[in-house]
Amino acid sequence: MQEDQNIPTPVEEQSKPLKFDDHIKNIIAEIAKWGKFVGIVGFVLSGLILIIGLAFMFMGETLSTKLAALGQPANSATAVVGFAYAVVAIIYYFPSRYLYDFAVYAKQAVEFNDQESINYSFERLKTLFRFIGIIAIMFIGFYAMILIISVFGALFSAVL
Repeated sequence: MQEDQNIPTPVEEQSKPLKFDDHIKNIIAEIAKWGKFVGIVGFVLSGLILIIGLAFMFMGETLSTKLAALGQPANSATAVVGFAYAVVAIIYYFPSRYLYDFAVYAKQAVEFNDQESINYSFERLKTLFRFIGIIAIMFIGFYAMILIISVFGALFSAVL
């Protein structure tokens, strides 16, 4: 397989500024529009999840006693569930914020041909992907830990 001699080296790439033509600017503007929409939806969902969590935390016991009086199964751990919802809402806020910031600054960069805005917008996008990557690593580790505990639990129960 023959190497392509036209591929620039990293040193050559640094000497040439990256330019966005009108096609790329239109794509970035479209991404920014949808990114802003998804960010706003994320804010709304984060707020709803937080409200539900707070409702569970502060009104959960009342709900549990009313359900028990009606003969329905009642969960007594409503404060814990409410706290978990609140934590999820707070965690969900951050990727929404990073995406929203990316969208706002990317749109500003395209409209005003502003290099600082495009730099900041891509910094926020990088932060978004880093955040998602860290959460993914945490979930993979959590599932691996659960799998290991399950295997050892099954082996231990088979021995007994």
